[in-house]
Amino acid sequence: PGDNRGIDVSSSLDGKTVVIGGNTLAIWKHNGTTWETFPLIPDAGDKIALSGDGNHILVNSKVSKQKLYTYDVSTSTWQVEMETNCPAYSWYRYPTCINFDGTVIAMLDERNSKVIVYKNKTVFQEIPLLFVNTSPEKISVFLSCKGTRLIIIDNLADNETVPQAGKMYVYDYNNYFYFNFDVSA
Repeated sequence: PGDNRGIDVSSSLDGKTVVIGGNTLAIWKHNGTTWETFPLIPDAGDKIALSGDGNHILVNSKVSKQKLYTYDVSTSTWQVEMETNCPAYSWYRYPTCINFDGTVIAMLDERNSKVIVYKNKTVFQEIPLLFVNTSPEKISVFLSCKGTRLIIIDNLADNETVPQAGKMYVYDYNNYFYFNFDVSA
């Protein structure tokens, strides 16, 4: 009670790892017969992203930088693998995503109007948002399983007179950087 649990939920591709966000982060892994629970991660915040393989969790923090946790199979514990460059204000309640194996991360840095892409735990590319005056709640960020396609959606333009007027930008990775295709209507 009072921990806002259930604000965000994420599961692995096979459904054997489930993470529930709130003021604390609750984690369950199915070991084949029963569900294992892990100690709660405090000060987690509302937004989480779980990799498809279920071994990496990107967690926002209300008090520090965002952290990538990795599951250590040998000790059956979650360890902090990296901290991002985005301070707590930048990701709290805002979009973020992670690819299947946890090697590519994309997150919105709304204060600096960009999406930051991390590859192998280092900043790979900073993509300026192509739209202005957009509320962070109106932006969605998606990453493909392989991490080779990034999609940024701005639905601020949607309104009663012009429904579905938002914009979608697709960025494809070409072994050097992500480049944009504007697929807006």
